[in-house]
Amino acid sequence: MNFDSTFRGALAPERAASAHDTTRVQIALVAVGGALTGALMGSYALWNGGSVLFALWGALKVPLLLGLSGALCFPILRVLSFLLGIGDEFGTATRALLGVSATFACVLAGLSPLTLLFYASGASYRGALDWNIAVWVFAALVAGIRARLELATQLKGEKRLRVLGAWGFALWAFVAVQAGWSLRPFIGRPDAPPQFLRRDALSNVYVGLWKLIGAK
Repeated sequence: MNFDSTFRGALAPERAASAHDTTRVQIALVAVGGALTGALMGSYALWNGGSVLFALWGALKVPLLLGLSGALCFPILRVLSFLLGIGDEFGTATRALLGVSATFACVLAGLSPLTLLFYASGASYRGALDWNIAVWVFAALVAGIRARLELATQLKGEKRLRVLGAWGFALWAFVAVQAGWSLRPFIGRPDAPPQFLRRDALSNVYVGLWKLIGAK
């Protein structure tokens, strides 16, 4: 297996020679990239005398966030593909969306050394939060651009496939935001006891945002 061509095929499935190998590499990129990102996000506590558990849990939670978001979207997209009459092409759309997820994870992992450098510069906890939000937004923008390219190339102009891909990306983003909220904290406060989830893990982020907007 040629690593370079396989890696490129995972991020751009339209170039891949083997769909099976591409899917495996895409899943591996999401897992490894997510674990590296989560570990370095959680290392803020280590830089400030906190527990190593935040880094270990971060390495588990970011891949869980990415995988859970995709898994929750899969049944809905499967039903939608049949409603649109493109059940036979569902694998094509799935590989395209997996490519977007792999791109997202790779961008996050690629920016992780900068996160480490930011922490080492003496960043405050609030600064660490703002920095990571900016990094995730940037990665999402890059993934969005990748999604548009996938819709224009891999899906070959088929309108129904474009509809499925667009809905898939929007649904993934919607679910990922809620999953990220439920899996907090990703950045450990050095003065707080280690905790895998917060007490309000089952609360709804969108209800909270609505109340926040209404309060203004």
